[in-house]
Amino acid sequence: MGCRDHARVLCFDQVVAVSDARRLGLDFPRLAQTPAELSGTSISSSPGKRLGYLGYEFEVSRDDLDESRVRLIDRVLGIPFRSGPLMMLMTDRPDRFVQSVQIDRSEGAGIGRWLYGPRLLKSDYAFTRAALGSTPADVRLFSSPLIAQRELGLLEMKRAFLLKGESVFSVESRLFRGFQFGRPPDNRIVVDLYDNRGYVQLTFVHCRNRPSVNQSKINRVIQTIRPVQDRAHIPTH
Repeated sequence: MGCRDHARVLCFDQVVAVSDARRLGLDFPRLAQTPAELSGTSISSSPGKRLGYLGYEFEVSRDDLDESRVRLIDRVLGIPFRSGPLMMLMTDRPDRFVQSVQIDRSEGAGIGRWLYGPRLLKSDYAFTRAALGSTPADVRLFSSPLIAQRELGLLEMKRAFLLKGESVFSVESRLFRGFQFGRPPDNRIVVDLYDNRGYVQLTFVHCRNRPSVNQSKINRVIQTIRPVQDRAHIPTH
């Protein structure tokens, strides 16, 4: 028996997808969250410094960078300050994830291209936005089997994304769009930024017995970061 008459017939795949989505929602309640707007949008005007690394420059609201301890380890740049949080910077292509799906020739790779389709695989930002916007309630019994499996796949990806922080927010600057995971006074805050030229991840890690970063200082980095041509020499470990 086919699945065309959704009013009378439920496909096994749809029933399993809905069951799996409900289980995920119970195991990980934050899947019901979707990105919120940041309530704090002010930008710090504290004395600071302009830094440039890995093809990008940006402003920080501090002038006590410990330059002797800046290190690149496994593609992640550690930027320590003498008083304040540790900042980390990582950069990549803007479409690393979707390209890996598009060119993957391993067994079952075509399923990913068929499942998500060209709209979601247009860019890493488009895919991430779709995943973070999904909820367990989006997996419905009377959706087509394809849509039910797609929404379930997005939920699985969302669960992985949400491991970056306790909450998620949409962020935007003149050059970038992206998401912030966590907010002050969380011990770790991750910001993923996307444009058509690159992907930038900023991480702020609270250090014991030091002041934590506030949102206005994070906003200053987000709003001032931009690509540059020169790449400063950075010691590696």
